[in-house]
Amino acid sequence: MRTPTKNPEYDPNDPANIFLTEKQLAQRHQCSPKTLQNDRWKGTGIPFVKWGQRGNVRYRLSDVLAWEEAHLCRSTSDKPREPTKRNDTLQDKPDTPSDR
Repeated sequence: MRTPTKNPEYDPNDPANIFLTEKQLAQRHQCSPKTLQNDRWKGTGIPFVKWGQRGNVRYRLSDVLAWEEAHLCRSTSDKPREPTKRNDTLQDKPDTPSDR
């Protein structure tokens, strides 16, 4: 039997290497799993990973933390930064006439 080699660059405590299930994220954000499903269907919300034949959905902790950081507000008039669908980078949400 072959002995697996350890990758010295892999850190199990790195948020990029920790994945949350839909249920875990729903508990963390105090929402229903259906809310997360709707966000995925609409293409909004936190980026996610699908793998396996059943299409199991997982959320990378580093993406969750970045999304939470981008949605921090100090005032009710603050607007959260939204990720663009094209490259998932954060940018300031543009003002629209309906926001005024």
